[in-house]
Amino acid sequence: MKAVAELFNKLVDADVELLREISASGEEIQRIDDAYRFTLKGLFNTLSDNALSYKEFRSQLYASTLNQDLGKKGYKIEVYQSSGKVDSSWYQLIRLDKPLSQELSRVPIN
Repeated sequence: MKAVAELFNKLVDADVELLREISASGEEIQRIDDAYRFTLKGLFNTLSDNALSYKEFRSQLYASTLNQDLGKKGYKIEVYQSSGKVDSSWYQLIRLDKPLSQELSRVPIN
């Protein structure tokens, strides 16, 4: 999960090269306002040199302390739009000090 943590740290730090990649990738990961929105499959695809299968990636992601680690930097990942299925739901990386919209209930990923 080191690659996932590095990816989110680069997003938090506004890594210029990564932001260009995201802009060019289209729908894999999107920056909308002050949030980054993504599907788990999109996140997996962005980590193109990933040696894990998608199923292994997803299992390790949910078993990780990613949200706790991001919380130390003032961010968290939450469900943005639930489809009722993990793989087709949209998630977002947001700053903790931003007010949350009331459009959907929020469920953190830990």
